[in-house]
Amino acid sequence: MIWQNWNKADKTLLGAAVIFLFALCLHIEYPDNTFASGLLFCAEAALVGGIADWFAVTALFKKPLGFPYHTAILPRRREAFVEATGKMLQTEATAMQTSTSASWRQYGFR
Repeated sequence: MIWQNWNKADKTLLGAAVIFLFALCLHIEYPDNTFASGLLFCAEAALVGGIADWFAVTALFKKPLGFPYHTAILPRRREAFVEATGKMLQTEATAMQTSTSASWRQYGFR
């Protein structure tokens, strides 16, 4: 079945689209209803936010919708990320070790 290949994020985005379409039909049928307007507003915000998040996360790993610019960042710059992460962990570990030693000395321990 087609649903087996979809992850939770894709299913949630589809759900937001379905809710948006339902809210749009409700708003068209009852244009003066505050509930219908509010539901449409929330559904639209959820759909737009979901699409933006999908594109941003997908752009880190692939080229979504065929955009060649500033996409597939992680595969292209993997070595730079690995090196930067290693340096950051070394710096943080050294800083943590130094601050822990200073704290122990502050209270009279060696």
